[in-house]
Order: sequence, then structure tokens, then C-alpha cells
Amino acid sequence: AVALTHYTFYQPNLEDFDDYIVNSHTALETKLSEHFFFETSFDYEYRSYLPTEDYKRRDVTTEVTLKIKW
Repeated sequence: AVALTHYTFYQPNLEDFDDYIVNSHTALETKLSEHFFFETSFDYEYRSYLPTEDYKRRDVTTEVTLKIKW
């Protein structure tokens, strides 16, 4: 079995709508056996406002995961 999941959300600052964050997550999970699953995922984050220099405006994360489910 194969499962594809995706969600995106927009999170505004209610006092300043020009300040917002957008997060998006997409994952593909494949069943390897009764209890083992392989998943690959992609995450994207965008920040319109950077509170400090340590933050990135855009950030991308990719993961490859082996899952065990009972």
C-alpha cells in the first residue's frame, strides 16, 4: 500500500497581516511489510518577517524515514 499526504497552512499575525508564516508538508509512505514502512517527505516554510538575523525567510527540509508500526 502507498499513502500520499499533504497539508499547507497560512498563519498570520492577527495584529499585522503582512507578518505571516506559510508551512507545507508532503509525504509519501510505502508499506514494506506488515509492520515496516518507508517514508520520504518534503517540508517548506516561508516567513514574511524575520525577527532576528538567525532566521531564514525560506527553509526546506527533506527526510527519509523507516517506520515501525504495531
